[in-house]
Amino acid sequence: MAAPGLSSVGTLNAKTGVISGTPKTAGTYNFSVLVTDSTKKHKQTAQQPLSLQVS
Repeated sequence: MAAPGLSSVGTLNAKTGVISGTPKTAGTYNFSVLVTDSTKKHKQTAQQPLSLQVS
């Protein structure tokens, strides 16, 4: 699991899915979560754009 674009807000723990960190400014942060299932013969991936609102 990866979350490109999330670094300005915090980090994503790939094992637990927990987003943690302290954003420096309020606003809307857009990022995508990318998940890869490498246990299959042919890797399967899914990506979902998300946003996080910080007040």
